[in-house]
Amino acid sequence: MIDTILQPLRETPLTDIYVPGFIDDGYGIPLDLLGERKTRRFAPRWDEVYFEFEHALVKMSSVEQGGFLKMEIVDSFSLDFEIDDQDQHALSSFIWALLGTRSSVKVLALDVWSKRAADIPTAVVAAAGLSMENGRYLFLDPMTFDGIAPGGPPERDAWLSQMSPMAHQQWTFP
Repeated sequence: MIDTILQPLRETPLTDIYVPGFIDDGYGIPLDLLGERKTRRFAPRWDEVYFEFEHALVKMSSVEQGGFLKMEIVDSFSLDFEIDDQDQHALSSFIWALLGTRSSVKVLALDVWSKRAADIPTAVVAAAGLSMENGRYLFLDPMTFDGIAPGGPPERDAWLSQMSPMAHQQWTFP
């Protein structure tokens, strides 16, 4: 439920953001782009994003074929998706790319949107946003083909203009 998600946001700073994926051994890259040697690269899978706090790991998943964002506290990272035999499961930190910092940052507010206000306590919502102490805002839209699309205020505003009316709830953390 949403109350379990709020506790780590309220009590400790965000220390990292991880996206699961896999190390592609080069077979997924067109041969004309490979050159003389194979190139290994990280291929993110944006259907899950993990938010690491000092004492908790919050998983946000695109569920129901990308129609909703499920938020939950988990014990560990889940890398149980199928990959080619020659590839390797992996995680990558995205805190710098998404929030412009390599150090921990306090979450000041959590916004969630849902078609029905009664669904918000279930922690399965239409979208979510995090306001950060460093002035950044991270919007999470699960309704894209590639999974969860991270964005900022412009993406949130465009989403809201297309999805309204939506129930909205915000929690602030001093």
